[in-house]
Amino acid sequence: MDYYIHLAIGQIKSVCIRKRKLLQSAQIALKHCESLDGMSLPQFHEYLQHISYEIRRKRGDRRVHIGTIAQISKRVLGITPHLEQIMGIDCIVDGHIIEMQTGEGKTLTAALSAIYKGWQYGNCHIVTSNDYLAQRDALKMEELFSFCNLSVGYVISTIEPQTRKQYYDCDIVYTTSKELLADYLRDRVDGIFDKYSTQNLLETYNNTTKSQVMRGLQSAIIDEADSVLADEATVPLIIASGEENQDLEKALVVIAGLSRYLIENVDYSVDTIHKEISITDKGYEKFVLHKSKIPDVWSSEIRSKYLLQQTLNAKHFYFKNIQYSIDSDGKIVIIDEKTGRLMHGRSWGGALHQAIEVKENLNITQMTQTHKKMSFQFFFKLYKDLSGMSGTLQGLKTEMWSIYELLLVKIPTHKPKQMRLYKELLCDTKEAKWDKVVQSAICEANKGRAVLVGTRSIEESEFLFEKIAKQYKNTVLLNALYQDIEADIIAQAGRKGQITISTNMAGRGVDIFVDLDVLNVGGLHVIGTERHESRRVDLQLYGRTARQGQIGSVQSIVSLDDNLLANNMPKILIFIMKIIYKWKIGNKISRSIYVFLQFYIDRKISSSRKGRLINDIQLFKMLSFSGD
Repeated sequence: MDYYIHLAIGQIKSVCIRKRKLLQSAQIALKHCESLDGMSLPQFHEYLQHISYEIRRKRGDRRVHIGTIAQISKRVLGITPHLEQIMGIDCIVDGHIIEMQTGEGKTLTAALSAIYKGWQYGNCHIVTSNDYLAQRDALKMEELFSFCNLSVGYVISTIEPQTRKQYYDCDIVYTTSKELLADYLRDRVDGIFDKYSTQNLLETYNNTTKSQVMRGLQSAIIDEADSVLADEATVPLIIASGEENQDLEKALVVIAGLSRYLIENVDYSVDTIHKEISITDKGYEKFVLHKSKIPDVWSSEIRSKYLLQQTLNAKHFYFKNIQYSIDSDGKIVIIDEKTGRLMHGRSWGGALHQAIEVKENLNITQMTQTHKKMSFQFFFKLYKDLSGMSGTLQGLKTEMWSIYELLLVKIPTHKPKQMRLYKELLCDTKEAKWDKVVQSAICEANKGRAVLVGTRSIEESEFLFEKIAKQYKNTVLLNALYQDIEADIIAQAGRKGQITISTNMAGRGVDIFVDLDVLNVGGLHVIGTERHESRRVDLQLYGRTARQGQIGSVQSIVSLDDNLLANNMPKILIFIMKIIYKWKIGNKISRSIYVFLQFYIDRKISSSRKGRLINDIQLFKMLSFSGD
């Protein structure tokens, strides 16, 4: 009952945010911005001191404050924020989450909002989707913040602890959710890492001591909020240390060999929908006959069966260049399936990481012992002030309010959208799909257009690149293996006749500048080659084109063998779809099933996230009571 009352309160508050009133406030702010044009530089600096004092003391007119901040952008960057950006700033300052379309200037909106938050709270974290963007935006906006007497720093994976503390002491900090949570947990680990002291354990997270790198959790503005607060929210970040276990290593090697004797659908079953392995009694009996070489500590039924399941998980659900890559040192590097980026320093737990290493005949790394862990959604609820933005928050309105008490506000586009949506092509097999993709990409490129083709994995991107490059020379490849030169590849993706094959790396936080001669013949053409479980991932890719009122087009080319269907539909239904899809009504039914599956999976995952948060809160209360 309390849950529904809480939702009702959110609905009432949402209705109270009137677009017309928001627009009027933005117009007043812009008028004030223009009224400051004639003020001399010394006068303006003196005026800024007065405005920052008012913001800190929560006095004065917020419209005047925002208009003044807009004037700062005008003077320092030579950019006057447009009306829609002012509306976005107003909402973020008010502690909301905004849906702002890609290409509408979220980077500037976040920076100007951070000036307000920096003056108000003394410290503001801007959370971006990756290290590249955190560093790029911090350096890009350094002059802007300096003009406001605010220091700025960035915390990325390569920054050393001492420098981290220096950057966290800045007024504005650009970083990623993973770095924030990792540093927060490290500050609270009890004597595991020599660079952190245990004297902080009795202090609250807002206290700053010499041993802690973080300054506190005051205010955060989250860019790509759908990814941080939804898609990755329930994944716990774990602080762990290595623990040598030679018996485990030997057991995994032996079990990997024994697993080859087991027959799928006879000795064990594979549930591709829920990604579960079930070992039959017959299968375990066969396994027991050969398990004498397993070390005693792992030979019990429960332990040996668990390692066997992890070995089979590694075989059936984890594949090279899809879920992971192997670096030049022979180490497994996890690939973020939603962003297509390498996740250095991350590992799977429960002996799964080691099982994959055995599968790939690599040196086995040490098992890890967990010391602290926390989910991202629980962590971000610790902030005193939280707000965010994204271009793809569709379907998350209820979740954002029920979990984070964030109201979702849609910001209109500055210019009308000129995106042409081509009819989705449905093929019966992957082979037919790739042929259509090659044909479509080359056809559009020959017209003088730039083409971006999105794939789901490194393996698929390399396969498609080779297939197109044989017929069309002006083709480049972008995936996690080339992320060091990502900026250079993206810089060329909008050129005449250019075909860029990319994983989801091109879906978030990148701007493709389209040449004028390309715009004259239709702009950037985006081809999606597979629907993802979340519709928002597809929309992120489509959002690379038709930005800021430019012309562009999108086409989806999919097959009935794609993962979305294969992992979530009975084989008999897929067989029927392959028969009826050629008919007009059958084609519509098949495409409708795609849409339904995405909706169903999104709802199911959203429900899981809410349940996980409830469990996290209950566990936290129990551990706090026990003194852990």
